[in-house]
Amino acid sequence: MIGITSITLLVGCSNEGDIEQVKLDKPVIKNLAKQKEHLFQSQALALEKAKGVQSMLDEAQKNQQKKLKEAINN
Repeated sequence: MIGITSITLLVGCSNEGDIEQVKLDKPVIKNLAKQKEHLFQSQALALEKAKGVQSMLDEAQKNQQKKLKEAINN
């Protein structure tokens, strides 16, 4: 099995033209992976909550339309 033990990034600033090497070792890579996973989980949870809110709004709109139709018919 092949694993990543370090990553070297070339980081530059377009205004100044300076380029630096930044080495990310295994613990930093693992930490970044955990943060990424946590972000995905947070996004999934936020999406589920948004779907729940949208469902409640849809139901409220249906109820308002029903009451409006009843008021027009009476």
